[in-house]
Amino acid sequence: MSHLLIRDLEVGTIERLKLRAQRHGRSLQEEVRAILQAAATISISEAGSVAEQWQRKLASQNTSGPAGDLGDPPRPNPACASGRGAARE
Repeated sequence: MSHLLIRDLEVGTIERLKLRAQRHGRSLQEEVRAILQAAATISISEAGSVAEQWQRKLASQNTSGPAGDLGDPPRPNPACASGRGAARE
């Protein structure tokens, strides 16, 4: 398992995290781990929403620069559509 060191957190932040951990019946380390794991998790629907936002943003930009026409977006992989190799939530 990896380790993470976070320097220079404000004392107030640490105190609020300790109170939150206490409310959840966890140690400070367990509470911070839970917060980070939740923050690093993204669902398939959230990923799709972010992708659509980027597609709209990029579509509104001029693509006639050095890369030229970027063409149509890639087509979905049929293997993913059939359930094989599809991402899980």
